[in-house]
Amino acid sequence: MTSHSRGKITELIGIDPGLLSAGVFSIDPRTGLHLRHALIKGIRSGAAPLPARVFQVNKVLVEYIYEVEGYKILAVEGTPYKMRSSSMDQMARCRQAIYDLAAFFLEDFEFMEMSPTKIKKLATGKGNASKEQVAEVTHGTFGGDIEEYRLGSYAVSDAAAVAMAARSIRSE
Repeated sequence: MTSHSRGKITELIGIDPGLLSAGVFSIDPRTGLHLRHALIKGIRSGAAPLPARVFQVNKVLVEYIYEVEGYKILAVEGTPYKMRSSSMDQMARCRQAIYDLAAFFLEDFEFMEMSPTKIKKLATGKGNASKEQVAEVTHGTFGGDIEEYRLGSYAVSDAAAVAMAARSIRSE
């Protein structure tokens, strides 16, 4: 990959990480237009231990990230405050794996992590917005089939909201 300066961001990628699946949504950082999105399905929770599930999701995620050359911002949804400690630990390991894989495969990237409340506030204006409200706002912003935003327990719309929030922060 060629080296790019920080001023030449080619893609802003919002990621809703998960232990079973992940939503990924890319926007052009200059125009805010939707570039591409994906729902990455992993292995059912009972079928494999956590490392195998996280690896499966992140393997596909890295392929997605690597597809477009250039400097990228990877914005990841952080852990919700109301989560069991064992699940929080698993999600922290999942986010760390995303960072480690990106660091290994990408020369030029920036990593951002935001709380779900901050993401909802920046994307919808309400920090306590429901999943359906987030889907409606992201669908209204980017268009397409509303059902695409509801995939994977709303992982795609959550990833779109992460991308929107990151763009908002970067433009401040």
